[in-house]
Amino acid sequence: MTPNFLSPLLSSLLFICFGCVIAHSGRPWRDSGWGTIVLEEAWATPDLLEDAAAPPLGHSSSQTTFHNIDFQLGETHAQLNANLLDIHHQRLRRMDENDIDFMVLSCPSPCAQGLADPDAANRLAYSFNNKLAAAIANNTARFGAFAALSMHNATEAALELNRTVKELDFLGAMIFDYQVSGPNADRFLYYDQPEYDPFWRMVTDLDVPVYLHPRVNAEPVLSLLYKHAP
Repeated sequence: MTPNFLSPLLSSLLFICFGCVIAHSGRPWRDSGWGTIVLEEAWATPDLLEDAAAPPLGHSSSQTTFHNIDFQLGETHAQLNANLLDIHHQRLRRMDENDIDFMVLSCPSPCAQGLADPDAANRLAYSFNNKLAAAIANNTARFGAFAALSMHNATEAALELNRTVKELDFLGAMIFDYQVSGPNADRFLYYDQPEYDPFWRMVTDLDVPVYLHPRVNAEPVLSLLYKHAP
């Protein structure tokens, strides 16, 4: 946990560093001089929310859906879903109310990392990225994006990252702890293995950030940690 006296400093450093990332991209963005930049801001499409209701084989709903995430006291799932789907209405209004200059939108957990089938994961990421790019195209001064990526294949992930940065003007990518894989969704791919070198080379060549986001642990890890205290 970050000591309270360090939080403002870290927030300022994050603003400066990510402001440099946006400036490096060459895109104009709103910089009021006193507002903030926010990351890890989930946006979903209707089909993504519908697909989330049916967990992939071998996984509990808490690992794969958006319906178990916490929401503000007094809000309903319908309100949560409405907030996830929105960009230019209540989301933008709340940005203005809270002095937020710029928001980076991304796919909710686990996104493509929750799909064990490589083709399905690739289709989800490609479709999500195109829809998000279209959704923010009319206000790129206030909204940017992190790409969704299937991490089944490092070269394919690298090519999609390259496409989203160069063609869609995305700022980087958000990926989640591990990629579910295998016919029974019982394999878990982590990205620090040599086969992922082509992906990290692309990240380096593009000079963009990759946000490695936590997610619910894989079942073997969950059992190891918590089987003694169900």
